[in-house]
Amino acid sequence: MGIEEALVEAQEVHYTKLRPILRGRFALSRTAIPYFSGVMSLEEVAKELGLVENLPADLRARWRLEELFQREIDWDRVRKSIVQGYLRVPDKLKFFNSITVALLPLDEKRHITSSYGDASNAPEPKPSLRASPWSVSNIGGVQLIQADSSPHGFVRWDPTRIFPATIDGQHRLAALQMLLNEGSLSLDALSTEISVLFLIADKRAGFDTAHLQALPDENPILAVVREIFIDLNKHAKGVKRARQILLDDQDIKSRCVRQMVSSTIGEVEEGRLPLGVVHWQHTDTAKFNVGEKTAPFITTVELLYSIVESVLALDTPRDPMDEAQVRRYVDSIERALGVSQQIASEPATYPNVAPLKDYVERVHLREGYEVPFVTLPSVYLKAADEAFKVRWRQLIVSTLQRFQAYSDFIDEVRARDALSGELAAFLVLPRRAQLQQIDEWGTERSARLDEPLHELAALKDGKWPFFAVFQKAIIRATVDAWGERTRDSRRKPTLEAFLDEWLSFLNWMWERGHFNLDAILQDDSDSRLWAAIGLNVASDTVRYSDAAMKRIAGLLILWWSVYNGETPSSAAKKYSKVSGNLSQCMLALYPEEEDIGARQSLARDRLERVLKKAKIGRGRRTPNGSV
Repeated sequence: MGIEEALVEAQEVHYTKLRPILRGRFALSRTAIPYFSGVMSLEEVAKELGLVENLPADLRARWRLEELFQREIDWDRVRKSIVQGYLRVPDKLKFFNSITVALLPLDEKRHITSSYGDASNAPEPKPSLRASPWSVSNIGGVQLIQADSSPHGFVRWDPTRIFPATIDGQHRLAALQMLLNEGSLSLDALSTEISVLFLIADKRAGFDTAHLQALPDENPILAVVREIFIDLNKHAKGVKRARQILLDDQDIKSRCVRQMVSSTIGEVEEGRLPLGVVHWQHTDTAKFNVGEKTAPFITTVELLYSIVESVLALDTPRDPMDEAQVRRYVDSIERALGVSQQIASEPATYPNVAPLKDYVERVHLREGYEVPFVTLPSVYLKAADEAFKVRWRQLIVSTLQRFQAYSDFIDEVRARDALSGELAAFLVLPRRAQLQQIDEWGTERSARLDEPLHELAALKDGKWPFFAVFQKAIIRATVDAWGERTRDSRRKPTLEAFLDEWLSFLNWMWERGHFNLDAILQDDSDSRLWAAIGLNVASDTVRYSDAAMKRIAGLLILWWSVYNGETPSSAAKKYSKVSGNLSQCMLALYPEEEDIGARQSLARDRLERVLKKAKIGRGRRTPNGSV
């Protein structure tokens, strides 16, 4: 008898349809777990399968705290992340892996019972399914038909006697149920079929629980299901943040980060950071100044993402169906990247592509046909990539490559083969392969691995540029300084000319030791330059906060203005309030000379002196007092 013939037989009203399955067996423990793999339509999955959080209420007190926690459905995540942010995104490929369902026996009160019991009023299979090679097992409310010499079979169950509990894939099932209940799905979408793994905790299905130890008053079936449920949820690990950033093709900011980083070790790509100096694996830490573990790195993938997030300042909608929020989001994309301008500038590359606002209004906000706006279609994402290259990439990457603190360090990394040589190749190996390589090196390990990493780590010690808060601040200041310069109606410098001036200033500060954590305001003094700005006053430890980042960035802008002998810029005025008394002193230092050369020379001299004598922070003074 073929599958088609079996499936067209008349179905008993109180049983589900007869479904073809394949038998499998997981036998890595003393108790083997049989499972049965089948497919169900989208409508069947949504209507016939149950969520663990919907198990009968009288059982709640019998679930441990961790089990109760894992039973809970995060409905906000279901709606926003899975339904609106994934399933309803146009032109996005969608796929779910298998859902695992335990078919649990119910008593007459619809409470989970301790055994499946005998069958009553089970439907009679057709004669061809009762003959060899088929065997029929009526396991309480489950009818299981299996072939003796192959893994093929069929299954159906009585919904009044069986609770199909989804023990892996609850959020996926909840999303599918929500998607179906909201309606407006095409016939093609409704033809979706979902892979389902069925578990039947009964010896007649091949699941022998004799070796399992349950408490005297514990339901053995529920004990089995709970253990599997907890293991599946506990051992499921989320993708690390850095890996998400490197793999996400739908997120604008992630794509921008990848535009700044070379794609392979040893490859030197113009306008991109060498991969060998970017901490992208993040197996131990997401920082880049933690001793030998992060010795060759000048930044991290997560830090670059945070920088891009700050620079672009995209107003991502909390509700992708809210028209006002969506329009603000589109406005922020255009403001930060000018996607439509990029499209208009390259008609050959983007033929017949409408401005982004027009597309969103037509496809996502059309009355009566609203579609969640979560990400850009591929053509607009491509335009966003190109726009980021034009507007922001050189500004950020040049600062991280040409600022002397980083450029000198990159040279040291290169000299130790950590950019493209043997050490670089070793650092990207999986941990097990690294241990094998260390064994092969033997006594040469120290020279090849330990010494170069120790030397590189020592070069970063006590240097501000190798702290995340300072790197964010220096990029923030770079962006602000460039913005001030482009708004200056008296001169419109090229980006390259601005970078030459800006990096000359940063290098001038670096060469004089002002970017050391322990920089002081006066010789033979313990007054720290960065106290109450980027360091905690009492402990001299680094402040990792957005407020500290803004104070550091503001002070850099202020010093930049003095360095150039300019009138205080709007940025300097804005930041003077958050940079302590030192900033107030700085505002009085601008010289009056008309000759630009003399003015700059005098300004730099006064900047040098103010860094030697100043009152900063909470009234702390050098022995000589304030300027």
